[in-house]
Amino acid sequence: MISRSAVSLATALIFTAGVPARATDAPMFGAFKKFCIDTKMDVDAMRVALGTSGGTRTPITNIPPDFPGQMNEFWDLPFAGQALRVFLSAGLDPGNGYRIKPTLMASCSVAVQHMDAASIAAVKKWAGVPPSNGDVVQTYDFYDDGGVHKAMPNRGDKAYYALIAIHPDYKLSVPQKARDYETIALMRWQAPPKR
Repeated sequence: MISRSAVSLATALIFTAGVPARATDAPMFGAFKKFCIDTKMDVDAMRVALGTSGGTRTPITNIPPDFPGQMNEFWDLPFAGQALRVFLSAGLDPGNGYRIKPTLMASCSVAVQHMDAASIAAVKKWAGVPPSNGDVVQTYDFYDDGGVHKAMPNRGDKAYYALIAIHPDYKLSVPQKARDYETIALMRWQAPPKR
């Protein structure tokens, strides 16, 4: 099972350069919606969306051997006046030639040098649930119930294990406020975690 620390490690590899966002736009949310939400975090769909938007793909090969069951790559592209880096990750199935198996895990992160406040507000509104924790970076844990986001119970609760068997567990990380070198990250866990 791929651990959340593996995703954290991979997300920490993101570094971007860009230009300041215009205050009246929400370019980070626009990119997050186009590449992460609208594609339903399907790796092939994300790659098509990024490629047709002028993205350049770079596989990440220096992942420590502790995390072999994971595909990681990032794409650099311009988007709405910003230079963005979009990071993709997905679980791999060791029993099937290490082919992508998104039922294990998938993640999509959008990073930029200068975060805009409008995007932060838009992505928090999209989450639709209160933050579960966080100070500098807030975390939103939810599941999708017919297009409506509902707060996911704590991992120790029996209700969590009942829900995760039916609904994927989503974890959204959003900066509390606009600062330089920030990332909006969405992770989806479909396989029941080990207890």
